[in-house]
Amino acid sequence: MKLYALPLLVFVVSGCAEDEVPRDRDWYMSNVDAMKVKVEECKNDARIADTPNCKNALNAISQLAILDMFKTN
Repeated sequence: MKLYALPLLVFVVSGCAEDEVPRDRDWYMSNVDAMKVKVEECKNDARIADTPNCKNALNAISQLAILDMFKTN
């Protein structure tokens, strides 16, 4: 009976984890503080580096850097 409890417990606990709200690149570009936090999280945790939010935050920070480069010239 105990062998059945472990997979059930793992299933229940994994289902309780909060899912992150998906954000697109434009949202991160409009919310720079949140973008910076997400980029730091992504750089510090390889497990989440390939998630859509990490990709979108990194894309947004790159896009803002390019736009800033053209503003100064």
